[in-house]
Amino acid sequence: MGAGHRCTSVRGCNRPILPPVGCRRKGANWWRGDAFRCKWSADDVFSSRSAYQLLFEGTTKLPGAPHIWHSFASMKFRLHAWLALRWRFWSADHLIRHGMAANAICRLCSAADDTLNHLSLAFPFAVQVWAGVIHTVHSQLHLPNAELEEWWPTAVNALPAARRKEANSLIMLILRSIWIERNERIFNDRCTSASRVINAIVDEWNSWMQCRGG
Repeated sequence: MGAGHRCTSVRGCNRPILPPVGCRRKGANWWRGDAFRCKWSADDVFSSRSAYQLLFEGTTKLPGAPHIWHSFASMKFRLHAWLALRWRFWSADHLIRHGMAANAICRLCSAADDTLNHLSLAFPFAVQVWAGVIHTVHSQLHLPNAELEEWWPTAVNALPAARRKEANSLIMLILRSIWIERNERIFNDRCTSASRVINAIVDEWNSWMQCRGG
């Protein structure tokens, strides 16, 4: 920048004029007109899209997150699924990982570690519920056979595109229903049979489909 280009708009000010922070000089005559360039756009033109790219720069993606939002489930079911994919529920392994005292063995079956994946997918009661609901509503989903964040995208993506939103919604409905039953058994000492839980889930699912005109 030439030494003669100094501020004259304020009396007594003789400070050099500097280009705006974050903007690149456009040749040697940048002071003759504003020439803002956005490095987050391929054409250097600012857009809302480029602003969001800057906002989320450096963030990590949550596996399965697109499936949460590609559904017609209400927010409480989506929030539950989001917490489940992030392993934020206080199962025994989560308590131990945070330095809290907990029995690592599942209190409901005494046959496996008390983990979110076990309680939601592999616990014998959960297996019955998954099989019963999928069979009753004639869903084309295959039964859980891996960790939640691995099984969910694989199972849904194997379906026709027109059925994926329904599948995502059904998965979230089953997940939350099983977790509620788990809490009832542990905290309130109330046990509901798998058949009754299956019927409750199916009734809820049918009401969802009726609201959608399905």
